[in-house]
Amino acid sequence: PAGTIVWENLVKMYSRMLPTSLGRAVWIASIDTFPQLATMALSVGTGGGPVWIGNMAGGTSGADTPPATILGRPVYFTEKSPALGTTGDISFVDLSYYLIGDRMQMETSSSEHYRFANDKTAYRVVERVDGKPWLQSAITPKNGGPTLSPVVQLASR
Repeated sequence: PAGTIVWENLVKMYSRMLPTSLGRAVWIASIDTFPQLATMALSVGTGGGPVWIGNMAGGTSGADTPPATILGRPVYFTEKSPALGTTGDISFVDLSYYLIGDRMQMETSSSEHYRFANDKTAYRVVERVDGKPWLQSAITPKNGGPTLSPVVQLASR
């Protein structure tokens, strides 16, 4: 069915990551993908096993519990990723290849007049930043194989 995530696609995504990024890359996925990832299994003959290594301990921070993983790399869920079945619902990324630049020096100000009757002071902090990938396009390996990139997205299905 449309929107189905298959193990082979995740393996292909992993294989398209820059080899030097494999130790830093993380999976970023739409929360819509969770049911399919959590129930994904790899069949081997008449047996097999789960491919998802989830953390069902219910911790609230990284100090409490390790993150869930796919192929040994952490998975982080967000509502900011595209919906299930669309390009980028699951991405495999090396965030060190994402550059962030200050567009304006941080400005801070305070006002004792705002909410004066309530003995409150208001603070305002303004900072303008921008970000974009370090590489403009995928890299073609010397051996001429498939292109490699620090950002790999699962295509629409």
